[in-house]
Amino acid sequence: MKVRMRRVAVLGLLALAVAGVGAWTSNAIGAGGDSPTAVTRFTLELNGNVIASFAEIELRSAVAAPAVREVGGKIIVQPSGATSTTAPPTVTLERGLTTDLELSAWHELALTGAASARKDVSVAMYDNVGAAVARYDLENAWPVKLDLKGGTTELVTESVTIVAEHMQRVSP
Repeated sequence: MKVRMRRVAVLGLLALAVAGVGAWTSNAIGAGGDSPTAVTRFTLELNGNVIASFAEIELRSAVAAPAVREVGGKIIVQPSGATSTTAPPTVTLERGLTTDLELSAWHELALTGAASARKDVSVAMYDNVGAAVARYDLENAWPVKLDLKGGTTELVTESVTIVAEHMQRVSP
């Protein structure tokens, strides 16, 4: 019975870790009167200058889940860093195709493997009146993928996937 209780407790802690502690604290969405804000524009900035604006974003940052195993009737939780690696932060931005060549040039520099392709950039998010809502700083970032998608009856879109060594949300 004690082993089963321990299993339930460990599984509960893992569920909390997966759901995110923020869901159980005053920092949860909507806590303290803070409500979600609609974001209508995303920008990619280098040295404080906007180099591109986008209509869509996908931002990913993840930590590997800890390994859980049973040894001799005891449940062992092994920290994720001890057995696995964490994927680097990734941002994918999408916009309608433009004549601007800055993203293409940056991607071509990354394709050559040049160290200068790694740049400190920011992704900023703005609401419909142009007020900054959120900002993420990306350290040593570079474009790993540049895609075009479209057809004769639809708008051609350009998307860029950027990988960074470190990402941090900062004050907008």
